[in-house]
Amino acid sequence: MKRWFAVTAALILTGAGAVFPARAADPIAIATGTAGGLYYVAGEAICKTIAARTDRSPPPCSVVESRGSMANILALDPVTTPFAIVQSDIQYNAVTGGGLFETVGADRDLRSVFSLHGEAFTVLVRADSGISSIDDLKARKFSAGPIGTGTRETAEALFDILGWTASDRKGLADLAVGDQAAALCAGQVDAVAYLIGHPSPIVSAATEACSAKLLPVPKTAIDGLASKLLYYRPATVSGGVYKGNEGPISTVGLRAVLVTRADVPDHVVRDVVTSVFGNLQVMRDASPAFAGFIPAEMSTQGLIAPLHPAALEFYRAQGLPVPSVEITPVTNSPIKGKDGSISSPLNLNSDQKLSNPGATVGSSKQVQKPAYNSVPVGPAGKWQFDSGTRGTKDPSLVGDGSLPDAEENLRLRLPMPK
Repeated sequence: MKRWFAVTAALILTGAGAVFPARAADPIAIATGTAGGLYYVAGEAICKTIAARTDRSPPPCSVVESRGSMANILALDPVTTPFAIVQSDIQYNAVTGGGLFETVGADRDLRSVFSLHGEAFTVLVRADSGISSIDDLKARKFSAGPIGTGTRETAEALFDILGWTASDRKGLADLAVGDQAAALCAGQVDAVAYLIGHPSPIVSAATEACSAKLLPVPKTAIDGLASKLLYYRPATVSGGVYKGNEGPISTVGLRAVLVTRADVPDHVVRDVVTSVFGNLQVMRDASPAFAGFIPAEMSTQGLIAPLHPAALEFYRAQGLPVPSVEITPVTNSPIKGKDGSISSPLNLNSDQKLSNPGATVGSSKQVQKPAYNSVPVGPAGKWQFDSGTRGTKDPSLVGDGSLPDAEENLRLRLPMPK
């Protein structure tokens, strides 16, 4: 006890009036993808926006190379790797415990920060291969990325929609994404796939090196994916972007998203969000795929996990929209409207500010604030998504009751895919 008093007294005597240095800024590390890929480029651009801040000394920022979206989510750590870039389908599976996350369970601590570029599922074949459609790839040597990557997840979902059997998939290869184009041009595989933003230097290199051509995804498969798996939307790769590919290519797409964890301190997330939105031109200049970044889309699209509180606070302060539809794991408890007009397991509660025909009238004071995000609800009892609208009686909309959130916006609960 005497020693404690002596030390304390010495500190008071020697430290009175002293100016202590400010706490060092927390280092920022971002799990991305393969070096040279768009995720890696996006991570570098985020670090550049942080370094460009002039209001104070920026925190150190580094980019971590990785195998892909699932590895990025599993690598998240509030100290060593507080941020990761992932595809919205992998984010969805992490939140709901679906797909490859069935073995590890739903991640209730995953949080969205902002969305980045759109990505299109892109299939390449050699021009002299004689392959003209995706169905021609059954049992052929086809590399769609390693298991656990977003590209492979999308490929498997597409094959399911197309009705491919295990025999049809026997030629699937497990090449690293960075090795695929060289393998295609060398004749080691018949086709490769990427889930990637355009224009892409990887795709450009393949079209230049071996006259690779892009294959369209059948419309029935596009519609099937967009209706069954809500994070997909129709996408088009514009004609003339790549050598030898003059016409537009129809396919499916989703969003790349920056995510974090609930236990990452607010000031760390605030540093990143403030830097990126305050220096957005730095991001746009980093790649042609980022040129169309729009703040109102970055604060809403593809954000399936709940927004981190610091990001939500920033968007509200800036007057930016935030997601307002909830995505949760499926429950098997049907709820019907009091008037009996809604017979599906979807129930809508609305307040006086949002008229919704056939929905049960409720009060935001009678319910808890939902924990998850998604997309804004439209008029006439329909919710709106990038791929279109659905009526409230759509059989794919199952789950327990919807609740008004703290802002008194209607929210829907949507199911994870079966």
